[in-house]
Amino acid sequence: TLLLVLVAVTALVGVYVYQEATTVRSSQNSTPNSGAGLRAGEDSPPGDVAPINSRDNELQQALQATVTDLSRTHEAYVGIAVMGEGGPLFAGNLDNRAAWSTIKVPIAAAAQEKAEAGTERSDLTEPPDLTGLINAAIQDSDNDAALELWSYLGDGSDELAAEALQDYLARTGDPIEVPYEYEAGVFEGFGDIPWRATNQVEFLANFPCAPGAAPVLAAMRRINPEHSHGLGTLPGARFKGGWGEEFDGTFLYRQMGLIPVTTGGAQGYVPVAIIAIPAESTESTENTEAAALDVVDAAAAELTSLLPRTTRVATCG
Repeated sequence: TLLLVLVAVTALVGVYVYQEATTVRSSQNSTPNSGAGLRAGEDSPPGDVAPINSRDNELQQALQATVTDLSRTHEAYVGIAVMGEGGPLFAGNLDNRAAWSTIKVPIAAAAQEKAEAGTERSDLTEPPDLTGLINAAIQDSDNDAALELWSYLGDGSDELAAEALQDYLARTGDPIEVPYEYEAGVFEGFGDIPWRATNQVEFLANFPCAPGAAPVLAAMRRINPEHSHGLGTLPGARFKGGWGEEFDGTFLYRQMGLIPVTTGGAQGYVPVAIIAIPAESTESTENTEAAALDVVDAAAAELTSLLPRTTRVATCG
């Protein structure tokens, strides 16, 4: 009888953990902890990422094993997305989170596209130095440079900038909805735009051939060494990171990138996105950030054997 009770309790706890880990974000009071799944306010499962063939199924299982190992070893919540033959594959319990500085990539590219099309405002007394702004926003993750690109993109209007960014992302296969209205504790700037890891992978798969991408991709290859953690430790990676304290007080670190691989004698790039939140609060933000960096460093190391099995992006030209 005691054994049956223990089994029943264990099953109920398992259901509770799963339900919390897949709750749509609706609160700012979620705090990762090692005793249960993510609380109300965390992610809903990504859509349309189920494996559709045996190759993707094997890749999905390997990805899940990697995420499980990372989560247990580093006591962290982790989400990783890669590209399978049938589309993005995802494992973990972090997907739909604030973009932070990763959103600077499409902002910079959309601004570059606008400049190349010659559609900037006619009343500008001096055109901005887009090359310098792109390099600063991407290589150094300079927020002031990114704000200038955002302002240029929308002719000084947040609404127009959001529309332009949403249009650019839609044309790269990413259905993300871009908000622009300020709401304290919910949306306080473009870094708060929710961006799924799975959508980032979809975006990256199309990005090399997208208008305005060339100078941004070049800058993604020259990331400041201070920010070259995780994917930045992989030779030839073109990547961008984003990090910061969420509204719920947790510290998030995420990266997305194109990683060079060689399979069957053929070279190419594969897209990948990583999100990590340390499960336990530490004594200081510095310690929490260090814990998050440990996770993305370990994730990049573990992914080196898995990424060659993922689907390469198309080449341009």
